[in-house]
Amino acid sequence: MRNPRLRISFDVEATVQSEHGTLQDKLSPSMIIPLDGATIEIEGNQSQSNPKSIKDTQTITIPPPPKQGSGGELVTTIVFFVLLAAFVAFTKNKPMPSVDPVEKEISSIHRKYGDHMVEATSNAGTAVERAITLDTIEDLDKIAEQLGKFIVHQPPLAPENSHSYYVLDGSTRYEYSLETRPEAEGRANQ
Repeated sequence: MRNPRLRISFDVEATVQSEHGTLQDKLSPSMIIPLDGATIEIEGNQSQSNPKSIKDTQTITIPPPPKQGSGGELVTTIVFFVLLAAFVAFTKNKPMPSVDPVEKEISSIHRKYGDHMVEATSNAGTAVERAITLDTIEDLDKIAEQLGKFIVHQPPLAPENSHSYYVLDGSTRYEYSLETRPEAEGRANQ
């Protein structure tokens, strides 16, 4: 094939009605595009004219047909409000679950100081010459930071025991205890 070409042909039938009568016309334009070079050239007459031309043009906007819903919007709205009312009724009357204040405090400590803390799985029973009891976990964190040590969390071995947080520095133990006994909660509320 020496001169490859692409031929595009259209068959257009037009029927126009107006107050002056009906006009029917057939157009069969075609386009030949040579494909033998690095570029595509489109040559020849790209438009076709007809002696029966349109003398006057008017644009008429046709309004869309009236919306005739199947009632789906109303059903969807009713179902939504029924589900919303049921959700409010079930959640409004439920009492909030009571959270143990000690567990809440433990959770807060682990959230705030978890990066500086390790968990002990058993009581190592290390010999200390001096035990210094601190009033707050914040004080214990300051000491751990100054000494470059981790805070050790010792969970209670029995439910009546307290959570113990401590930092060991040689033979000195800095500690903070969070009591879990009911009398400790009574003292905390005073």
